[in-house]
Amino acid sequence: MKCPAGFYCAGSVDADTGHATGTHTLMLCPKGHYCPSGMHTGVAFPCPAGTFSRQMGLSNKSGCELCSPGRYCSSSGLSAPTGFCSPGYFCIHGSFSAQPEEGPTGGRCSAGSYCPQGTSYMVPCPPGTFSSIDGAVSIEVCQPCLPGHYCAEVGLSSPSGPCNSGFYCREGSRTATPWGNITGSYCPSWAQTSADLLCPPGWFCPLGSVSGHQPGCQCPPGHVCPRGSAEPAICSPGTFQSSPGESTCNSCPSGFYCMEGSSVPSPCPIGHVSPSTGRSSLSDCSPCPFGSFCNSSALTEPSGPCRPGHFCSLGSTEPCPVSKPYGDICPRGHFCPHAAGSPKPCPVGSFLPEPGAFSSSHCRPCPPGKYCLSPGASQPSGLCFSGFFCSGGADSPTPRANLSLFGCLLEILEVYTMKTDSAFWMHNLSCFNNSSNSGREARQIKVVTVPRADSDHIVTHSAPCLKSPHYACSTYRGDVCPRGFYCPLGSAYPLTCEAGSYCNQTGLDAPAGLCAAGYDCPSGSSDPHANPCPPGYYCPLGTPLPQPCPLGTIKRSLGGSTVEACQPCPPGHYCHQSGISVPSGPCAEGFYCPEGQSSERPQQHFCSVGHYCEKGSVRQTACFPGSYQFRQGQGSCETCPAGFYCQHQGMNLPLPCERGFYCPSGSANQQPCPSGTYGNLSGLVEAWQCSLCDPGMYCKGTGRTSPSGPCAAGFVCVGGASEPSPSDNLKGFPCPPGFFCSVGTSVPKPCPKGTFRWIFSSNISIYL
Repeated sequence: MKCPAGFYCAGSVDADTGHATGTHTLMLCPKGHYCPSGMHTGVAFPCPAGTFSRQMGLSNKSGCELCSPGRYCSSSGLSAPTGFCSPGYFCIHGSFSAQPEEGPTGGRCSAGSYCPQGTSYMVPCPPGTFSSIDGAVSIEVCQPCLPGHYCAEVGLSSPSGPCNSGFYCREGSRTATPWGNITGSYCPSWAQTSADLLCPPGWFCPLGSVSGHQPGCQCPPGHVCPRGSAEPAICSPGTFQSSPGESTCNSCPSGFYCMEGSSVPSPCPIGHVSPSTGRSSLSDCSPCPFGSFCNSSALTEPSGPCRPGHFCSLGSTEPCPVSKPYGDICPRGHFCPHAAGSPKPCPVGSFLPEPGAFSSSHCRPCPPGKYCLSPGASQPSGLCFSGFFCSGGADSPTPRANLSLFGCLLEILEVYTMKTDSAFWMHNLSCFNNSSNSGREARQIKVVTVPRADSDHIVTHSAPCLKSPHYACSTYRGDVCPRGFYCPLGSAYPLTCEAGSYCNQTGLDAPAGLCAAGYDCPSGSSDPHANPCPPGYYCPLGTPLPQPCPLGTIKRSLGGSTVEACQPCPPGHYCHQSGISVPSGPCAEGFYCPEGQSSERPQQHFCSVGHYCEKGSVRQTACFPGSYQFRQGQGSCETCPAGFYCQHQGMNLPLPCERGFYCPSGSANQQPCPSGTYGNLSGLVEAWQCSLCDPGMYCKGTGRTSPSGPCAAGFVCVGGASEPSPSDNLKGFPCPPGFFCSVGTSVPKPCPKGTFRWIFSSNISIYL
């Protein structure tokens, strides 16, 4: 087979026959060469001079590269350039000489340029320079443009021309008008090389000036033109110039600022101040300082301090700003004193709900029962936690006080709880300044409450440590709730453990439990068995006060949990008060008191008529015979009056003495008129009031209401005769001789004249 392009196939050729002996191995065409097809050697076709090849396996001449710019390739078959182009020459692509002749592959460096070693182009001399030398090798051959001339372009072999009139050109000038605006001189001649005539002060000489006082070139306001000015120099920031034709600027006065080119100082605006001179911009005007106000322009110092109750931040224009970017009325929770630059927060433990405060004294202590955790509060943070009390000014929901301030708690309790007459505060601490074990069971206060029903019998006991000594209580803010008290959410002070309950530990938010039955737990008790129920009272479970035994009962012993423990008032006595241990006294006269009476004069036991009730009577007693009682409620009976008799017990009215009887005072029975008398009237009192039997009549027997009959014939009944034929010569006698006595004679009648009477017997008379 024919050897492919880019390869060569090495073999041998017979000299006699001309036949080639082939090979089985393909060889890449070497670097710097190319191999068309059918080649048996790799060096038959070298890359020509001015080219090279770094690659193997080229198949034709086009694969050879032109020699690199700035390099030259002097022979054929090169795998790399021969070297760098010589100084003073430039080598473009494909150069085969280090110093090529003028042509497409390079040439010699011409005047106005220079060519260092290995360059691919001519480097032109820069503006303001020129070079007349060919083959220059460095920039050092580029000389400055001649004085009075200018070199305006690059690559010059000679100056561009002379300097224009009105200008001067120093060495190296690039333009025909180079220094007119810079030197401040005027140049009246052509191609001038120096500025001997400087522009006078207050004037400027622009480019091309031919005079120092050219029309329109006087320095304008806001600018200055010192000697030799080419143009007006604008007044620098912080200076001004209000007049034309000046050579210096004035320093900006205090209260003003002067921007660049100012002809008139600008006043610092309202809300700003500038105490120093030379301020250059509005930003150099300082905002009115904190705590002050600036209510006019061009101020060198603030107009005055901010008013109390307001704050003035930077830039305030008024002493009492309200809702302004530079200030406001002092917000809630803060105070703003005289000349305040910012609100000062009320400290922790205080709050302030109103705006406009100007003193810390306006900050209110956090109200009792609440806490103020953060500074600058307008409202309390919340309620004091359960089990604690916040006495005022608290900065925590769980305040804790140093034990040395325990006396402050007593003062708080006095303020809140010692307003009732029945509460007496005591505590079981030794006097505070002598307490040696105050770190242990010291936080206990005992409240002794006297039952109200027995307030007339209060006995107060001195409490030597009741009044606390003077402490610095201004820092006292509250504490954990002590024993004997409880503190619900939001407590301003410890609530005394309610009567009928007990609080046996610190930090309670409600009583621990109810008082035991049969015991009295007054306010502030820490023990369910605080006091046995007192005499006169009974104590059910949890009773807030000992319950007084009801009216009509007493209780002499301690204890007792039900009303059944109260005994009825003993007979003959009354118990008119509840809650007593002994009877009130004996029953009143005119009344009687069975067991259990509550009144000295029980109306249901009013002593009835016919009875009497002495003081202390258990029951009413019937009036004895001979006495009576017609009125109720009497302590004794009336003696039966004369002329009456009271025959039975319990009589309420005396009976009038009947006819034939007489009744002395106190008679239980009627006394009959005696024999020889009669009683024809009722109500006789004494026996003598019984009428003697009428003369001529006799009254036999007792209790007569009228005579029994006439005296018997033959007898005389003088009066009071008890027999029809009396003979006692007192009340009657037999009719005497010489007289005659007919029936019913009270006086003997004499016998008529001419007659007489014989007495035949004691009862027979004969009249003749």
